[in-house]
Amino acid sequence: MTTVRTRRVLNTQTLVYVEPAQYRNPLMTLQSLGSKNMAFYIEMDKLADTEEYVEYSFGRRTDIGILRLNKVRGTLTVLSECPLDQAGEWSQRAAMKLARLWKDGVYPDKTQWAS
Repeated sequence: MTTVRTRRVLNTQTLVYVEPAQYRNPLMTLQSLGSKNMAFYIEMDKLADTEEYVEYSFGRRTDIGILRLNKVRGTLTVLSECPLDQAGEWSQRAAMKLARLWKDGVYPDKTQWAS
């Protein structure tokens, strides 16, 4: 049985997420949630881009966290959490977006996670 919880985010969006321990493949988890009535939006802006890594901020307006993607190894590191992210869901989704960008080898100045 799958445990699904919902909660209001910023009074305008409902966050739906599945307990992470119940899934081994995070891509499958996020794709399976896409079919539900779910609204989730995270702005992402490139902060730094070197031959070895790229850094993106994620969050909303001035409440941001920072993720670093190692271009060579494909590893992701959360350098700082977004203050609006109570349980790490935003960083998980932003990391998933960066993993997809890494797979495509494209690093735009601005991107987003929307579901």
